[in-house]
Amino acid sequence: MRTTLYNGQVITPLVVRRGGVVVEDGRILRVFEGDDFERTGELIDCREHFISPGFVDIHTHGIFNGDTMDATPEALHRITHLHAQHGTTSLLPTTLSRGHEEILRALNNICLCRELPPDGARILGAHLEGNYFAPKMAGAQNPAYLYPPDEQDYMEYVETGCIVRVAAAPELPGALKLAEKLVPLGIQLSIGHSNGTPQDVRNAIAVGYSSLTHIFNAQSALTSVFVYPEAGVCESALLHDELRVECICDGNHLSPTLLKLIYKIKGADGMIGITDAVYAGAADGDYNMGGLDVEVKNNICILKNQSAFAGSIATMDLCVRTLHHKAGIPIQDAVSICSYTPAKVIGRQNSIGMLHPGFDADINVFDPEINILFTMVQGKTFQNKLTNA
Repeated sequence: MRTTLYNGQVITPLVVRRGGVVVEDGRILRVFEGDDFERTGELIDCREHFISPGFVDIHTHGIFNGDTMDATPEALHRITHLHAQHGTTSLLPTTLSRGHEEILRALNNICLCRELPPDGARILGAHLEGNYFAPKMAGAQNPAYLYPPDEQDYMEYVETGCIVRVAAAPELPGALKLAEKLVPLGIQLSIGHSNGTPQDVRNAIAVGYSSLTHIFNAQSALTSVFVYPEAGVCESALLHDELRVECICDGNHLSPTLLKLIYKIKGADGMIGITDAVYAGAADGDYNMGGLDVEVKNNICILKNQSAFAGSIATMDLCVRTLHHKAGIPIQDAVSICSYTPAKVIGRQNSIGMLHPGFDADINVFDPEINILFTMVQGKTFQNKLTNA
């Protein structure tokens, strides 16, 4: 079955052009300019709205009524369904710091659900966030479950066969060996919840760490040692071109000014848009996350004691909206930060995250306010509001 999306503003990593996309057998057959298409098969008029690749969220814990750590197919179904309503077409369910067996159950559940037909965003694998973090940078990770990497511990996780990313603080004993063991297996390592120094960052890069988890959130940053300013892992990550940096683009974790600064230094290729969602879709109120009391209020999720953010309630359409409308980043770069760059981080740059012939037909259509009107996952229409637009 051939489907043609036409009369849209097609977003590629470089330009925005009037045209459309032809889809066949779950893949993008061609991207065209103007009206250069055959009027066969299903025709979808995009009404001059933007046509973009589907968003790729490689760091998301869940939603209001579904948590990766629930370790049930029902929870992951709710997560993938809600996030797809907001334009995410593929994601990595992300763990929290918990007991070994709890994490193992969550990983095995991700492996199971990855093989099921998607009803919403596709599950590409798992992101292990925890337990290998610095206690001083716990953020909303439960300090009771933080400890240095242990080979027997993490190799049992790896044996599940679904881990794509692992976050760890490189200054911890065993954290460099962790990368030496996992990077050759094709697993991406990210500097996470670290109280490290610039030298720790250099050491991490040397063994294969290639990204930084949520920059300026639960990471060491500029401090004064005696009266001398000293950089933390955040400034070091901005300095090193080898590292891409995650940005929670909800407008709260990073102000528009910080987003502009990061973009000026790193560009779209160096920024990874993520939600770090925990309670997306939640109403204001009190909740419990991994044994910690949290509060949702005024579009943020925060520990009840107000000491740290506790993930977010964001979705990827909000991230693109924040980058473009609040931080002033060009729309094609805002989209790339939330699609092609994260795809590259996990080695999927030849199949997702871009509107390109041969790529999976993961496609969004949205209006100038970044309201999602149409979403396709592997050539199957997930939602279509264009008929009522």
